[in-house]
Amino acid sequence: MDWYPVLTRYRHENLVKTYLEKMEFEVFLPKVESLSKRKDRRKIIEKPLFPGYLFIRTELNPENYLKIIKCKGVVRVLGFRDNNTASVSGTVPEDVIESIRRMLQAIYR
Repeated sequence: MDWYPVLTRYRHENLVKTYLEKMEFEVFLPKVESLSKRKDRRKIIEKPLFPGYLFIRTELNPENYLKIIKCKGVVRVLGFRDNNTASVSGTVPEDVIESIRRMLQAIYR
């Protein structure tokens, strides 16, 4: 199984994550803490590290692809086009995902 980047609608990352997890997909949505400044208060909130994107680990067969694409808030599974084939999805290497996880753990210890 490979990791695939998924493009979501604006500010729909958490909603998409919830729906995909209910369908029993492994989802990774890296978040960072940020200070929100309001007129009357300041609050620490969590924001996606990559706004509009999350990562899903799956075997991207036609059945799983349709489940992902039909999920509310999903725009598309990112990849690239090849002249010889209709569409070829781009995977994210496991070590990149692990690097992001380690970086976030180091920041929030």
